[in-house]
Amino acid sequence: MPKQEAAMVLVDMLKREGVRTIFGVPGGPVMALCDAIQRDGEIEFVLMKHEQAAAFAAFGEALATGRI
Repeated sequence: MPKQEAAMVLVDMLKREGVRTIFGVPGGPVMALCDAIQRDGEIEFVLMKHEQAAAFAAFGEALATGRI
């Protein structure tokens, strides 16, 4: 079995859970995850300017669509 980096494993787990959109603020410790999301191409990453705004946007999308 080929080795897979942790960020790609997380992206695969998110896809299995039905995640289609992630709201976030890239930088520092999450850059590997942002790169993995972009390489995969199935999950949309919405760039936010503030962490609290990202949380509100994710909550709003979950309420509107009924998905995680």
